[in-house]
Amino acid sequence: HKGEPATLLLDIKWMPRVALLLHALACCAAVALVPPPRRAMVRTRRQAAAEAEAAAGVRGLTKTDFKIAGSAACGSFIQGYTTGVLGGALLFLAPHFGLAPRQVGAVATATTLG
Repeated sequence: HKGEPATLLLDIKWMPRVALLLHALACCAAVALVPPPRRAMVRTRRQAAAEAEAAAGVRGLTKTDFKIAGSAACGSFIQGYTTGVLGGALLFLAPHFGLAPRQVGAVATATTLG
């Protein structure tokens, strides 16, 4: 058009966006150029705890330790459940079979023995 000034390659309203884009590209390039940390230098909490235990002469728990503890916990749970069920059942069994208190105690003890 006649009488209009020659337009630049980029219009003035686009300049802040171009500057922001160039800044973002420069930041990405700077981050990409930074080398990653070496794995030998990075220690996790578990590694630090293992080193502290080794220095103190304490060994950590193994899978076998967890299996034993889990078995003991399950056994205690099952015994408590059985005792609770038997306690409710003895309310009806004692009068039905005419059990004396000593016999009721023997039945309750039998669940603990096996």
